[in-house]
Amino acid sequence: MPDVIRYECVAKTHHHTETIREGGLTVHRGGWAYCDDERPDTPHQWIATGGIALEQLVRRPRRPGVTETTT
Repeated sequence: MPDVIRYECVAKTHHHTETIREGGLTVHRGGWAYCDDERPDTPHQWIATGGIALEQLVRRPRRPGVTETTT
């Protein structure tokens, strides 16, 4: 399991719950990234986390921010 998650997906169509999430990990720009939706055919909106442990990421409330859309 990765130590630090560098990006999280904040695409509204990928949100399932408000806090504890059931998604998956992928690599984005050379760092670990988390998204609630594991479907690779839908666009993501990535935001930098600043480096956070997966356990902290899945338990905190979602946050808006500057995003980058990728497919």
